Amino acid sequence: MGKRRKRPETFSPATWRLLLTGDQDGATNLALDEAILAAVATGDSPPTLRFYGFAPGCISLGYEQEWDGLDWDVCEAEGWQIVRRSSDSRAILHVDDLNYALYLPLTDPRADGDAAATARRFNLGLEYGLIDLGVDPTRMQPFYTDTGEPGFGSFDGPSIYNIVTGQLTLLASAQWRLGQALLQHGSLPLAGDVTRIANAMYFDMPGQRWAVQLRLGRRAVALNAVLGHNKTFAEASTALAQGLGEVLDVTFVPGELSAPEQEQAALLRAKYTDEGWTKKF
Repeated sequence: MGKRRKRPETFSPATWRLLLTGDQDGATNLALDEAILAAVATGDSPPTLRFYGFAPGCISLGYEQEWDGLDWDVCEAEGWQIVRRSSDSRAILHVDDLNYALYLPLTDPRADGDAAATARRFNLGLEYGLIDLGVDPTRMQPFYTDTGEPGFGSFDGPSIYNIVTGQLTLLASAQWRLGQALLQHGSLPLAGDVTRIANAMYFDMPGQRWAVQLRLGRRAVALNAVLGHNKTFAEASTALAQGLGEVLDVTFVPGELSAPEQEQAALLRAKYTDEGWTKKF
């Protein structure tokens, strides 16, 4: 096990809910995010950590991202759905990845600070989990400061929300605040080609796709490529939960979605399947 960076702060111990909601389509996952966050904001649900996947494959756009950067015909041919998140940042291709989401009220001291401060806090917990999976902690910071223009994808360029090994983004996250609650969710590619999102992008000129693929190959990486072997979804989610629990002084107890959360998610799913929402920018 690698050496962890020292925690800069401690909290009073707390118990939070752990949800394992399996693979869902894109609209369902985003509807669940909003339903759970709203319930946490009103105090009807406890602070929660959720792990989940996407099936079929899906591209999630950031809230203010332009939709015409994608080639919709290619996405359809690949079987990749397209949805728009309520969190900002940039596009993510959800194939072969593990997704996590943290939901907590703003009254919790773990939510203190701005987006950068809370991202550093949560990412330290995720980093602890990655170390337990075998990622070298000495390579958790970039070899250089990447000042290049960020690309269309969340893994294509620097961000305060990203966790980097060497100069390569390994885990990308985004945040959203709704009422009196905070959500941070993100994607850890477990395997596969991290440049695949370039196949779904629209380009005017020959050679642009190849250039983006080349750049992505120098900016992003999947977990199995870092480790040299595969980790299962269960192994990775267990490690991330343990790391977050250690940094946030939280014990995660397995739970279930409440009936109101399920009912609200069913209603919200129409929002995330609406083309007017998906193509709003």
